[in-house]
Amino acid sequence: MPFTTTIRAALAAAMLAGFYLVGLGLLAGLAWLSVWLWLAFPGQVAHDISYLVAATVVGLAVPT
Repeated sequence: MPFTTTIRAALAAAMLAGFYLVGLGLLAGLAWLSVWLWLAFPGQVAHDISYLVAATVVGLAVPT
């Protein structure tokens, strides 16, 4: 019985860590998107879309 509890505890810890890793990966991907926009399309278009990306990052980071 204790072996099953250990497996369940390890699985719960792994899923908790995975949740934060996926969240951080998503935020890093959105940051990379913003930088890429500035390099590929400098000007007002990149400026406007970067504001949208920043709002999305804040909207995802606050609940996480």
